[in-house]
Amino acid sequence: MTSFDYSHRYILKTRLVSRLVGIVRFMQQSPHSPKSQSLSTSVLDSAAQLSSLQQTYTVIPRVRPHTPLLDAIDIPTDLSTLSAAKLITLADELRLFLLYSAGQSGGHFGANLGVVELTIVLHYLLETPQDQIVWDVGHQAYAHKVLTGRREQLGTIRSKDGLTAFPERAESVYDTFGVGHSSTSISAGLGMSLALRYQGREQTVACIIGDGAMTGGMAFEA
Repeated sequence: MTSFDYSHRYILKTRLVSRLVGIVRFMQQSPHSPKSQSLSTSVLDSAAQLSSLQQTYTVIPRVRPHTPLLDAIDIPTDLSTLSAAKLITLADELRLFLLYSAGQSGGHFGANLGVVELTIVLHYLLETPQDQIVWDVGHQAYAHKVLTGRREQLGTIRSKDGLTAFPERAESVYDTFGVGHSSTSISAGLGMSLALRYQGREQTVACIIGDGAMTGGMAFEA
């Protein structure tokens, strides 16, 4: 990859992140909220335009939903050609698919529905599996599993010989750390990062940790 290609890709990624951050903030607060004053008019306008593409769901699907865009994503690099608008559509389809899948097999609803956009952005920005994602809360990784070649197997979670409900290194090269619940991602990610540095490998390690897990002592030991 040439320096021009890298710079161009970096600019595109930065713009996409800015727009998606704007969407999340726009969807989470009223335009009249004091916090909304911190957002620029252009960001709010962009968020408003794209958020109009988002869907809301009131029932759990009982039959496999129609998800043509999601069905075309077999590996994370398939995301690279999608526009911001299509990424929003993909988020809708992924969220609907998770509702259907968890509704059939059981599992964690809220933890996964809350990280749909985050998971898409991570796999769009990073070059996984060379870059490594470390989930702090393992049961938030359903969307991650879907985008990394395990979409049609997701319904086997919690069944004999099915997918695990957490990241599992033996299951996929994209699962970089076997994790159950919380507070271990920073220490694990630090170890991975140092090992890569010693090996002279320029790879990114991203630790996904929330405020709740930050209360765990292991999150600060690193």
